[in-house]
Amino acid sequence: MRHTASIRSGSHALTQEKPQENREIPPYVPWKTFRNFLEWLRAKMPNRVDRSVLGSMSGATQAQLLGALRFLGLITENGTPTQKLRDLIRAEGQSWKDQFGDVLREAYLDVVRDVDLDSGTYRQLAEAFDATGAQGETLRKSIAFYLLALKEAGAEVSPHFSVRGVRATSARRRKGSRSPSSQRPSDDDEVELPPPVYRSRFEILVEKFPSFDPAWPAEVQSKWFDAFARLQNLDPDGELPST
Repeated sequence: MRHTASIRSGSHALTQEKPQENREIPPYVPWKTFRNFLEWLRAKMPNRVDRSVLGSMSGATQAQLLGALRFLGLITENGTPTQKLRDLIRAEGQSWKDQFGDVLREAYLDVVRDVDLDSGTYRQLAEAFDATGAQGETLRKSIAFYLLALKEAGAEVSPHFSVRGVRATSARRRKGSRSPSSQRPSDDDEVELPPPVYRSRFEILVEKFPSFDPAWPAEVQSKWFDAFARLQNLDPDGELPST
């Protein structure tokens, strides 16, 4: 039986009814990079979002961020901000959560249409994301982005989506000539540690940069925007190993 997935933000229910034909790989940019960029846009919305406004982010992060904005319907294919994005960056508090929840519902409609978001498991979620073509680290990061986005929207989701202590999912694809039944790891397979990820100094600084809080006084908000703008304009300083 096919499950109907819903995203709840407080008493606000978002029911997924009709699948789309979108099978793009979902966003896997670091959540904090995405969130801080949205806050930066509040004060500096360009008429086109392209690589030239992404400061000194690494090329990979720029591509991931632009891909995330397109997937969520916040910019067009050529980078023009959509009305969804303009409305979102003007919203605050519960209104922001409700609007962002609507953005997630529409964008992920086809991805999670067979997943029960109230009681599904992490494995089921991983299988749904695997069907988009995401694999390995991209699969893990895309799920992490989705779960953090749901949390930011105030959504209530299955407690079984927790990734802490999760074993390797059956969604991981493996190459080889083994039979289909042997291509999936068992429940007892341990998660393989990923190789070290190398990040630019900009990405590391963004990770340590404080998240924007709309409750801050206007003076503090202004200083945050100025500091983030300076961070965007930093020159690339090589890549450092992730720890």
